[in-house]
Amino acid sequence: MRVPLALGAWIVAGTSLGWGHAAAVSAEPADPHDVAPRGASTLPAELVSEAQVGSAVAVVTLELPETSAEPRTEAPATRYAALTNEACESELVARAIPHRLVGPKRGVAAPVRLTGPLHEVSFHTLLPSPERGRSSYELFDCRLLLALDDLAKLLAAQDVVEVMYYSAYRPPPAGFPDGRLGERHDGGLAIDIGYFRTKDGLGLNVERDYQAFPGERPCAQGPPPKQMTRSSFALRKIACDAIEARLFNAALTPGYDPTHRDHFHFELSAGAGWFVVR
Repeated sequence: MRVPLALGAWIVAGTSLGWGHAAAVSAEPADPHDVAPRGASTLPAELVSEAQVGSAVAVVTLELPETSAEPRTEAPATRYAALTNEACESELVARAIPHRLVGPKRGVAAPVRLTGPLHEVSFHTLLPSPERGRSSYELFDCRLLLALDDLAKLLAAQDVVEVMYYSAYRPPPAGFPDGRLGERHDGGLAIDIGYFRTKDGLGLNVERDYQAFPGERPCAQGPPPKQMTRSSFALRKIACDAIEARLFNAALTPGYDPTHRDHFHFELSAGAGWFVVR
């Protein structure tokens, strides 16, 4: 099926757009702004300078499968979320994903730490390098790391070499029941990405470059908004390629709400039958 797309992706047919964050009862802020570093001091200059301005982007026409052609059970997000801890760890090893198992973490079924690049794409927080190896924000559930490995393949194809995120795991609140598995950040199953850097030195700052437009539906069919810059197009393509590949159950963009103004929120959700980009 040939369809004109703004970003070469589509929203899965039948997706419910009513999904949202459940209210978090937490001693920590529900949003990472108050816990994960967001200062510009650790960022390269190209990520804090003025936005790169480009011309409007032409409509892209790509060959896509019918939305019903791929059974949901085959979606990577669905498969990863259903893996046992042992099966997930075996797949990390089989893929040669650089990682280290860590001790028990509240809310996380299979906590791991990434110890090297994925497909030559480095992932790290904005913390100074010496602090990253002991930060809880750089912990993942094993299943999320499999999805990020797939994401890295897509990013490498777009010449992205570095991903900077605010947090993945965020410790659950005091009083969180022992033995209970968390969801989203509480379970190490979500990541908030704020910056990307490409081989040619292009710095993609989500807050600065995304350009949320009123009434826009991310990844919807049709021409892109007028006056979209190169950086804005590149960021949308990242989000839409990830949801097209069904690597995550949810991709939330700065257009979703003010809380997400400076990052992409990607998450896995065990047992979910939906795929949402907003």
